Amino acid sequence: MTNMTYEEWVAKFKPTLNHLVRDASFEGMMFETWGAELDFVLQVVNNGGKLRVWTYIDGDGGTYIVDGYRLVNRIGYFICDVPFGDDDVYEIQVSKDDETELWYKPRHVSKDAQ
Repeated sequence: MTNMTYEEWVAKFKPTLNHLVRDASFEGMMFETWGAELDFVLQVVNNGGKLRVWTYIDGDGGTYIVDGYRLVNRIGYFICDVPFGDDDVYEIQVSKDDETELWYKPRHVSKDAQ
């Protein structure tokens, strides 16, 4: 498993903006788990983009962004310009159970959600 900071993850994988909701969480990059936003995420997954989708989850010790489309403990989704590898396993801790926030403002955000 590869651990990295949120800032490193943003720089490496380049999450796209949520083009459906202007005030989406994570500075406009997170997609919700229902409605049109989920439909769009599933469209990306089902049309060859499964290695570009990441899930924001509630896990042991805090919240995390993990590679792939997940259902269990999901909070939201991200779609990135840069795909992760088929055998890669990533974990980006976003917050701790003591409510310490670990994420920072991204340096790069793609303007094109595909």
